[in-house]
Formats: sequence, structure tokens, C-alpha cells
Amino acid sequence: MRKKYNINPDDKTIIADITKTLDSHTKEWYGNSATLIPTSVEFRIYKSSFFLRFRVQVSTGNKFILVKIRRNATMQSLAQAINETNIHANSEIEYQSLIKVSDFFTNSHEGLSMVRPLMYLDHWHAIVMEEFQGTSLYNLLINCKSLQGRKDAIKKLLDAGKKTGRWLYLFHNSINIPTHQKLDSHITSEVSRYTKLLEVASKGSITSPNLQALFSAKLSQINTSGPFFSLTHGDMSCNNVLYSTNGEVCIIDIQGKPSPVFSDLGLILIHPDTLKIQVFTLGFFFPKNLLSTYREAVLVGYFSNKVENRPLVNIYCSLMVLDKWARYEDNTTRHHGAKKLMAILTAPFTRFYFRKRLENYLHK
Repeated sequence: MRKKYNINPDDKTIIADITKTLDSHTKEWYGNSATLIPTSVEFRIYKSSFFLRFRVQVSTGNKFILVKIRRNATMQSLAQAINETNIHANSEIEYQSLIKVSDFFTNSHEGLSMVRPLMYLDHWHAIVMEEFQGTSLYNLLINCKSLQGRKDAIKKLLDAGKKTGRWLYLFHNSINIPTHQKLDSHITSEVSRYTKLLEVASKGSITSPNLQALFSAKLSQINTSGPFFSLTHGDMSCNNVLYSTNGEVCIIDIQGKPSPVFSDLGLILIHPDTLKIQVFTLGFFFPKNLLSTYREAVLVGYFSNKVENRPLVNIYCSLMVLDKWARYEDNTTRHHGAKKLMAILTAPFTRFYFRKRLENYLHK
């Protein structure tokens, strides 16, 4: 979610210096007729990043350059973020991942695209890239709620879902090389971590052993060995999937996290289930059949003609629901006033909803 930014005097010099650097490279990136418009800079602030957005006039119209600088939630200026070097430890790795993805998708992969990396500004720990023009998978889901053009909206959603699955499979298995690993210990460790957080956040209303027993029973029935460990996206939500007007899918904001591949797949499958609007309507905002069809499209795209492991996918779907549930409960502990009262009043309903979703995936 984008946040409001109040211009900070310390940032003016930084923005001017970054603008000057981009201007010196614009013709190299876009040709001699290209012009960077310095006055067009737009400042965007998100939970974990600052973005500067510049417009470039080219012979065919406009392009947009994004400059990404990591931040934490308490930082209000670029200067703060840049000086806190520990949060930028993986910024250059993220940029190298963009190059790797870009090199791969430069070859023909119909309907799949990528963000174009432009440069890494070491002095500011900044990733410079070209903006991919498209609407998010989240917005495609929302569009399916409209009665006007609903059939076309659903068609686009399913096309985007299938291509998202295909994009993700290629990222896990072709751009990066998976390794064989038995995932029991990883799953058990994550379940333990999330359930303990839930127990603490709920002041004992939600007990760890009960939830851990559900996962243990399921794990005893399935095979968790295989080429399932790779470099993953790390935040595979519907907001990080873009769908262009010509039907291309691009996945953005790659964290490059070594992890089981099903953690990515599980999150993109359950993300609509855990959106606030879906939680607070107890699962009635998005119809059950719409989400079921969406999930199937993603899975068809991911596995294509490959051998599926649906039980393991469902375990990770349950694990991602547990993760979201734990985060939700933890966030409510920091609420005050009316928000705190609302959290207390709605707790029985939200807990019922999350547990039901978790059990549904475990019992599939």
C-alpha cells in the first residue's frame, strides 16, 4: 500500500543528484531523441521501499524510469534510508536477479515479460529500472466483482493466472536450478514458529499443540522429497504480478530468497483468501468458485504437463494461511482505541475464518 510522503529538505539534494545521473544515461538507454523530464519526478513511499518515478520522452511516446531504495516502516526520508546500510545488504543481489531474469526472458516466451534493469547506483543503494506498464493481479480479481464486463474480466484473470504459474515455474526451474531436499524439517520448523507467534499474540486463546497436530497428521501421509528447493521470489502476492494490455505477465519485486518453491506457489494461491476484504466478509467477497477457478489456472500454468504434487502444494497453502493469520494477530496487538476494540469484537469471527481456510487446504 502506498503511503503519503512529505518532502524532506535532506532529500532535495539526493533527488537532484539522482536526476542528474539518470539524465546523463538517458540517451544511452533510449536513443539520441530521448529526453528525461526532470520536473516529472514523482515520489512514492511503500512499506519497504521508496520509489522515484521519472518520465522520459521517446520517439514512440513516453517511458517511465523507477528508482528503488529500500526503507523500513519508520523511515520518512531518503537520507535516513540511504544511511542505514544494513537494510541494503541484498539490494545489489536483487538487481543481479533482475539482470538474470531479463537475460532469460529476452528470448521468446510468449505472454511472459520482465522488468528491464538499467543500472545500480551504489552510492545510494538504488536499483534503476524501466517501469512495466500493467494492472496488478489484485486489480484483475477486483474487476471480476463488476457486473459490467464480468465475463471478459474473468477471462483476463484466468489468462493472467495461468501465465503467472508458467512464469513462476520457469523462475524456479530454468532461471534458477532447484536441488533435491526433504522438506519435513522446514515445514515443521515454520509451523512451530507461526503457531507460537499466534499463541503469544492471542494471549493463549489459540494453542500451538492443536495446530501443530493438524500439520503432523498430514505430513505423515505425503512424500516431501524432490527437487523442491530453489531461489524463490519471496513475496509472491497478487500485488507483485502485473498484466499488460497485450496480455503479458510480469512478476516484480523479486526478493531472491533460497526456500522451497512451494512457498511461492502457496502464497500466490491463497493470497486472495487472506485479503482484508475477504477475511472481514468471512470469505464471501470473492465467490468460492471464482477463487477455485483462479487457483486451478495458476496450477495448470505452473505444472503444465509436469508431474504434480498437490498434497505438498496444499500443505504449503495451509502454511501460508498460518503465516498470514499469525501476522494478522500480531498486528492487532499494536492497535489502540477504536481499532483495538474492533479487533477484540471481530476476533472470534476472524479466527474461525483463518482456521477454516487452513483446515480446508490440509484436508484436500
